[in-house]
Amino acid sequence: DLNDAAATLPNSYNSVENITPLETPLSSTINGAALATPVFLSLYAENDLRLDKYFAETDEKGFRKNKKAGSNNYLCTFRVGEIYLTAAEAAARLGELSQARTRLLELMRKRYAPEAYEAKSVVVNAMDKEALVQEILDERARELAFEGHRWFDLRRSTRPRLEKVLDGT
Repeated sequence: DLNDAAATLPNSYNSVENITPLETPLSSTINGAALATPVFLSLYAENDLRLDKYFAETDEKGFRKNKKAGSNNYLCTFRVGEIYLTAAEAAARLGELSQARTRLLELMRKRYAPEAYEAKSVVVNAMDKEALVQEILDERARELAFEGHRWFDLRRSTRPRLEKVLDGT
């Protein structure tokens, strides 16, 4: 529960939410060089507790460095947050919206400040199927940031093409 200031990050090898600490999708050097873009960071709400726990302060260009990089503490294959999100997405796609909302909100309760969670739960409970699936996919991006899931999530969720143009500066 990230509402507890002393909480272990959910993807730490010794977190109760980590199921098997085995996988390294990227080397710590590569992952340490990765920066979260302002567009990606905009997926996080102001009171999303992960923003400051997962990322360093914003640099002059609006980017944030991944705090989880460069350490062997964050090597995991599965963790509870991913399972909640997988269950939520499956339920939503099958039209079981109540079950999908329950699973999603169970995770969100531990990732948002209490006042933000209350506001977010009202919004989630009002979502139709399409909006709920998109919210779950966005939550996967936030929860599993820099853990090697994003490309696969985008590909399997029918994003036909992924590209990023870099200007070299």
